[in-house]
Amino acid sequence: MEARLAQFSKVPFYVVLLCAFCAGGQEPITATWIGPASGGEWNTPAYWDTGAPPLDTTTNAFIGQGTNVNYDLPMLASSFGALTNYGTLNINTGGFNCTMIAMTLTGSGGEKLFINPGGTVTVSGDFRMVTNAMMTLQPGGTLNVGGSFIVSANPSSKYTGTTYATNNGGVLRASRTYVNNSSGTGNGLLVINGGLNDLGATEIGRSSAGSSAPALGTEGLNIYGGVVLMTNLDVGGPNGNSWLTMYLVNGTVTNSGQFVIRQITAGRASRFIQTGGLFVGTDTSGVNLRGHSANNSIVIYSVTGGTNVVEGFVFGYDGDTMGTARLTNAAKIYVGNAGFTQNPNATLTAITIALNSGGVFGAQADWTGTVPMILAGGAFDCANLDGTSHDITLSGVLSGSGALRKSGAGKLTLEAQNTYTGDTIIYEGTLALGPSASIAASPQIIIGSGATLDVSAVSGGFVHSAGRTLGGFGTVVGNVALASGAIINPGSNVVAGTLTIAGSLTETGGAINHFDLSTDPFGAANDLIVVSADLNLSDTNIIEVIGGGTGGSVHKLFRYGGSFNGTLDNFKVVGVEGTLSNNPVLKEIYLVIGKAIRSPTNVTWIGSMVANNWDTLVSSNWLNVGVRDVFVPGDNVRFDDIGAANPTVNVVGSVAPSWTTVDSTADYTFVGEGTISGFGGLTKLNIGTLTIRTTNLYTGPTLIMGGVADVNYLAPAGAASGLGAAGVDPANLVISNAVLRYSGPSTSTDRGLTVAGTAGELTISESDTTLRLDGQIVGAGGLIKSGAGTLRLPIANPYSGGTTIRAGTLQVDTAGAAGTNTIVLDGGRLHLALPTNGDLNNNILALSESTISMGSANNRIAGEVSGKAPINIEVNSPTVFTFNGSLLNYSGAFRMGSSTGTLRFNSGGSDPCIGSPTALFDLGTGTAILVNRNGSTYGTTNYYLGALAGGPDTRVRGAASTGTPNTYVIGEKNLDTTFEGVIENGTGGGGAVVSVVKAGTGTLTLKGANAYTGTTTVSNGVLALADSGSIDLSRAIRIVAPGILCVTGRYDGTLFVGTATYQTLTGDGTVRGKLDVSWAGTLSPGLTIGTLTVTEDATFASGGTAWMEINRATPQKSDKLVAKSITFGGTLVVTNIGTLLYPGDTFDLFDGALSGAFETIVLPNYYEWDTSRLAIDGTIRVVKSLLPPLRVSRDGSTLTLSATNGIPFGPLTLLTSTNVALPLTEWSVLETNMFDSEGNYSVTTSVDPAEPERFYLLLPY
Repeated sequence: MEARLAQFSKVPFYVVLLCAFCAGGQEPITATWIGPASGGEWNTPAYWDTGAPPLDTTTNAFIGQGTNVNYDLPMLASSFGALTNYGTLNINTGGFNCTMIAMTLTGSGGEKLFINPGGTVTVSGDFRMVTNAMMTLQPGGTLNVGGSFIVSANPSSKYTGTTYATNNGGVLRASRTYVNNSSGTGNGLLVINGGLNDLGATEIGRSSAGSSAPALGTEGLNIYGGVVLMTNLDVGGPNGNSWLTMYLVNGTVTNSGQFVIRQITAGRASRFIQTGGLFVGTDTSGVNLRGHSANNSIVIYSVTGGTNVVEGFVFGYDGDTMGTARLTNAAKIYVGNAGFTQNPNATLTAITIALNSGGVFGAQADWTGTVPMILAGGAFDCANLDGTSHDITLSGVLSGSGALRKSGAGKLTLEAQNTYTGDTIIYEGTLALGPSASIAASPQIIIGSGATLDVSAVSGGFVHSAGRTLGGFGTVVGNVALASGAIINPGSNVVAGTLTIAGSLTETGGAINHFDLSTDPFGAANDLIVVSADLNLSDTNIIEVIGGGTGGSVHKLFRYGGSFNGTLDNFKVVGVEGTLSNNPVLKEIYLVIGKAIRSPTNVTWIGSMVANNWDTLVSSNWLNVGVRDVFVPGDNVRFDDIGAANPTVNVVGSVAPSWTTVDSTADYTFVGEGTISGFGGLTKLNIGTLTIRTTNLYTGPTLIMGGVADVNYLAPAGAASGLGAAGVDPANLVISNAVLRYSGPSTSTDRGLTVAGTAGELTISESDTTLRLDGQIVGAGGLIKSGAGTLRLPIANPYSGGTTIRAGTLQVDTAGAAGTNTIVLDGGRLHLALPTNGDLNNNILALSESTISMGSANNRIAGEVSGKAPINIEVNSPTVFTFNGSLLNYSGAFRMGSSTGTLRFNSGGSDPCIGSPTALFDLGTGTAILVNRNGSTYGTTNYYLGALAGGPDTRVRGAASTGTPNTYVIGEKNLDTTFEGVIENGTGGGGAVVSVVKAGTGTLTLKGANAYTGTTTVSNGVLALADSGSIDLSRAIRIVAPGILCVTGRYDGTLFVGTATYQTLTGDGTVRGKLDVSWAGTLSPGLTIGTLTVTEDATFASGGTAWMEINRATPQKSDKLVAKSITFGGTLVVTNIGTLLYPGDTFDLFDGALSGAFETIVLPNYYEWDTSRLAIDGTIRVVKSLLPPLRVSRDGSTLTLSATNGIPFGPLTLLTSTNVALPLTEWSVLETNMFDSEGNYSVTTSVDPAEPERFYLLLPY
C-alpha cells in the first residue's frame, strides 16, 4: 500500500477525494495508465501499473496529461470506480461503466473525452469538467450520468480558459446538469447541436467576470438543435454573480418543472435568449423572473425568434427589494393561465415587458396580465397555436410608441389608462375597454371587417379626442362622442367602407367626418357611417369630402336608428359645393352635389398682390397648367421659386392636399388660423427655409430633404402640430441632409424620426428650451444636434450614422439613446442621465472643446475616447463618473472645473481603461477625486496621466474596490502643471498602495501633503514640491537621471527624508534645493553605483543613515553624494557589492564642504579602514585585509577546507576553478553558507585525480 501511496503523491489532491466515493468497505486503489502516449487500447493489462485495467468499483483509473487512450473493446468489468482523465480518451464501443469521471486538471488543462459512434459511457455518479476540459458526443454515441453532469470553469481565479461539452447528435442523459456553477475566471459551455438530451434538473451559473455582456455562444448552455428535456431550469442558481446565459437557437426544449431566472450582482445579468426553435414550459406557476434583496441585479428573458410556450410569468420573489427584470418579445410567446403577474411580497427596481416588432403574445388559455407592458410593434393573439379562441385581460398600463394589434377570435380587455402612442388595429375578435380604461393617446383606431371595439363599459361613455382618427370597416359597441378636432373616417384612406356605431354618436362642435366618395352615388366605393341609436349634433362640425359625382348627384353619408338630435346647420361641408338633406323616414342624411368640381391635380403656388390665401375653392392663387385656379381638396400642391414673390402663405380653414411640396431657393412661411389636414404629407426640398406657424392635422409623413424647416409647436403623435398629426412611425418624419429647427418652448413628442443621407440636423434655438423625443430615431444617417437648447433622448435609438453635438446639450437617459455609432463632441454638451451604473457604449471623438456632464446617478462610458480637443467634465458628489473604455487615443485635456464628484477608471474586472499618457487630467477647483477601481488585480499595474493638475481640495486615489497596489505614471504629455491636492492610497483595502512615477520632460508641481505610501520615482523632467507640498509618507524616493526633484519652491526649500516614516532616497538624479536625512531616513545614491546631486546643503540628522555601496571593479568605484555642503550625523553604512578589496583601495563618498561627524560608521568586515579623511575630502581607504585564511587538508581522495575568525553567523561563499586566472565572475560556486556561532567554517569535498589542479577561494559575503 505504501508503494502505491508514493505513486499517488504525483496525482493532484482531488484524486484522493474521489476515492472516498468508491463502493464497498475495501480500501480503493488506483490503476494508472503507463501505456503508450498515443494509440494504446484501454483493455491491455500491461498498460496499467496494476497489471490490469480497472476490474471493479474498488479500483479507480487515472490517465495522465499528454496521453491519448482508445477504448475499442468492451471491458470485462461491469463497472469500475472513479476515472480521473487528464489526457485524451476515445470511446469507440459500448460498456464503459464507472462510478465517477473527473476531468479537473487545473492550469493549462487539455483533458478530452470523445464518445464516438457506437460508444456508450455510463457514470453512476458525477461527471465533472473544469477549465480547458473538452467532451464531445458524436451521433450514435451515448453518455449516461446517474449523478450530476458538471461543465464548469475552475473555481480558482488563477486559471483561465473555456470548458467545452458538445453533443453533436448523440444521446445525453443526466439526473442533474450544472453549467458554470463555480466562480472561476474561465467559461464553461454546454453546446447541443442535436440528438436527445435529457438533462434533468438544470442549473446555469456565471461566466467569467466583467462589466460587459459576453458574446452569445461563448458561455452557458447553447442549444442549436436536437431535443432537450429538463425537469427543472434555474438560470443563475443561488450563486450566479456575473453574466450567464441560456441560448436557444434551434431545436425543441421542454422543461417540465420550475423555471427560475436570478442574479445576485448589481449591473450583471442572467439571460434566457431564444432566437429560434421551440421552448415549452409546463410548470403551472410559470417563469419566475427574480430580483434581489440587496443589489440591482438584472434578469433578461428575450425571445426574438422561434416559439415560446409557457404558463406565464411571475416577477419577483419573496423578500426582493430591488432588481431589474426585462422581458422582450419579438417572436411568439404563448401564455397559459398564469399570465403576467408581480409577486405581492416583492418590490423590484424596474420591470420591463417589451412587445417588439414581429412579436406575438398569444393565449394558450384565458389569462390576465397585471404588469405594465411597452408596445414597440407586435400583436396580441386571442387564440392558441391551434386557433382556438381565448380571452386576455390586461390591467397593467400599455405604453410605448408601437401600435396595439389585436388578432384572434377571443376578446382582449384593457382595464388601465394606457399611454401607448401607436395605432390601435383590431384585425378580428373584440377589443374591449373596461370602466376606467383609456386609449386616448392612440392616434388612430382601425377596426377590421367583422371585428369589434367594445366601449360600452367605459364610465361616462367613450370620448374620441382631438387629432385622433376612428375608422375602419367594423363595429363600435357603445356610445361614442367626438371631441373637437377628432376624426371619424369610415373605411380607410384607400378603400371606402362602412363604419358602424352600435350605440349613439355625439358631435359637439369641431368634429371632422371624412368621406371618400365616388362619382357613382349608388356604387360600393362610398363611405358610410351607420349609427344604431341617436345621432346628436351641436355647434358646427365638419363634413370633409373627397370626390363626389356630378352636379345634382345624391350621396348617402349617415344612417341612424334612433333620433336625429340637431339640425343640418350643425354640419359644414368642405371639399365640394353641395347641400345636405335629412330623410326622417329612412333616417338617412344625404349630400346633394350642387356643382361639379374638377378632379384633384397638380397645382403650383403663385399667390396674389391682394390676398395670399390658401383656402378651398375660393382664391385663384394657384397655377394649373399655367392658368390661375383655386385649390381643390386632394390637389398635389407645390411651392417653388415661381411664387417666391408672395412667400407668406395665409392658410384659411381646413385645407386637405394630397401632398405638399416646398422646393425653393427662397424662404416660405405658412401662417394663419387654418390647418393643413388630410392624409397626405409634406416634402421640404432645396436650400430655402420653410417656417411653419400653422397647427396642422395632416397625417402623412414630413420629409425634410433640403434647407431648413422651422416649427414652433410640436405635439405627441396623432395630435395637431406644426408637422401634422402623423403617428409614431419614424418613417413619418425624415431629415436627410437638412435641418429641422425647433423655435418653441420646452415640450415633448413621441414622434419617431428617421435620419437619412449623411445626417439629419436638429436645431433647438433657445437656450432655455428642452425638446424631449420619446419616439425612436432610426436610419443609416447621423444625427447632428445644434442650437443653444437641449435635446433629450429617453429611449434607445438604433440609428447608425453617428451623433455630432455642435451646440447646446444632448441629454441621453438610457444606453443606446445616441445610436450605435460614435458621438462626436464638436462644441456642445453631452449630458449623461442614465440609470444608476448605466453604460454609454458609444465611442467618443472630441473635435472641439466640449462638455460631458452627469446627472445624479453613477454613469459609465464604455466606448473608446479619442481626439485632441478639451473635454470639460461636470460631476458632483456623491456621483461617480467612470471611463471603462480605452483613453489611449485621446490627447486632449479632461477638465473638471468646479466638480465635486469622482472620476474613475473602470467599473469591472475586464474593463481596459488605464488612463492616457497623452492627456491632461485637470481635477479643477472643486473637490473632485480621481480613482481607479482595480489596482493591479487584473494584470494592470500602471495608470497613465499624461499631465495632472488640480486645486487644493482635489484627490488622486488608488484602488477603490480591491486591496492591490497601483502606480500612477504622470507627465508623458511633457507639460508644466501644478497639482495642489493630495495623492493618497486607495480605499479598497490595506494593500491598495499608490506609487507615483514622474515621466516626461515637463514639471509637475505638488503643493499638497500627499499621503500615498508607495514609491516615488522621478524618471524624467522635474517633480517639484512647492509651498507646504510633501511626499513624506512615500517609503522610497528614486530619482533617475535626468530626473530632478525640486524643493526650492517649498516654504523651507528642503527635502526631508524620514521625518514621518521610514523612507529611502536613491538614484543618480538631482535634488534641487536642500536635503535633510532625518531620524528614519536613508540616503543611498545611485541605482547600483551612482552619484546623487544636491544643489544646496545636505544634512544627516541624528538617526539618519547614509548607505553607500562600493565596487572596486566598476568605473565609478562607489556611490557618491555631491552637495554644496554636507553635514555629517547619524550613521554611515558602506556595503561592498563587488569583488574582494585590496589595501590602498580608496572610495570617494562625499563631495562638498564637509562638516560634522557620523555617530556610527559601519564598514565592510574583514578589512582595516582609514576614515581620517572622511570629513576632509569624503574618502575612505582600505589599510589592510583581515580576511580569514582558507586552510586545506587532504586525506586520500577527501579534501577538507576550513577557516576561522569569521563573523559569527556571517555569510560566506566558497568559489572554485581549475584556472586561477579567470575573473571571479567566471568561477563556480561550490556552496553558499555561513560561519558558525564561533566564527568557524569547515567543508569536505572529493578530489578528482584526473584534474591537474583546482583552486578554492573563500569570500566572506
